[in-house]
Amino acid sequence: MVNLRIDAISAKMLKLLLEESRTSFTEIAGNCDISVSAARMRYNNLKKAGIINGEYLHVNPKFWGYEYTVDLRIKTSFHNMKELIKQLNSKQCKYPACILAGTHFGKTIMGLALLCKLENLRGLIEEIEADPKVKSVDTLVWAKTQDISHPENLIIKTCTGIYGDKVEPKNAPTKTEKVCIDETDKQMVRLLANNSRRSFTSVAKKLGISTHSVIQRYKKLRNGNVLTRSAISVNLNKIGYKACNTSFIKLRTGNKISEIRQQLLQIPNTLVLIEHSGVFDLRIDNAVADIDDIFLISEQIQRIEGIEEVDSTVGRCPPLFPIPLYNK
Repeated sequence: MVNLRIDAISAKMLKLLLEESRTSFTEIAGNCDISVSAARMRYNNLKKAGIINGEYLHVNPKFWGYEYTVDLRIKTSFHNMKELIKQLNSKQCKYPACILAGTHFGKTIMGLALLCKLENLRGLIEEIEADPKVKSVDTLVWAKTQDISHPENLIIKTCTGIYGDKVEPKNAPTKTEKVCIDETDKQMVRLLANNSRRSFTSVAKKLGISTHSVIQRYKKLRNGNVLTRSAISVNLNKIGYKACNTSFIKLRTGNKISEIRQQLLQIPNTLVLIEHSGVFDLRIDNAVADIDDIFLISEQIQRIEGIEEVDSTVGRCPPLFPIPLYNK
């Protein structure tokens, strides 16, 4: 890894690639008013510095058979936290994928469960609660799994100030026709899932089909809301963020969730926003550079009418942002 100071051009590149990882160097060069070779060199330097640490497809979980995503708030004693996280991460549950997100301050471990059937949730919770180190498990079912990440809100500080241009997100279509998926489509997604900039020509050669066929299949899956995002991932620590502030929010009865969502997205560095069914109605994750950012987030949430309760916790930044939860 090398140290690299980000300037406005590199910041703009990051924004473009966070919105669409397959953006060509020719297009990047045109947007940034630099040469194609300079665009390619900057991209490689950002990777060498560890600022860009992946290129991922974000896949609709239904593609893999997962119908439900659930936040798990696992309460334990402080001195058991480290051992319990290790055990849970290595645990082979009878029910599909229990993934732990990592440590937070306090006595709560943040986890994630992917389920094919909601009726499996009770069995999964009982399996986790069977560990004597677990005091209780709160569950919050995601109301939807798409468009939860908001890289357009990421503030990138450069060596000359703050990069302010905001790339508007291209939200996934809300209504789509049912897409017929065959084994070739699945193989193509597996090849591109962890290398979304891989050339369609190399994918075609691997699958033994034409490049045109790969392009058409890719477009079909993107337009059909199977592939919900194609984005680079960045290391938030490398661009100056030290932690992630997670706020669980309960609304007063009768308040419009869509209006409050929009206000929450105006808070600086609101990078994740999830609607819940459970004790809380919403969850937001904000990247923070210092303690002042945490107080600022709290103050801005308090100004929003219609919020009844907020439960916040601070943890490490995720190793990748946006997190490709369902790309495997």
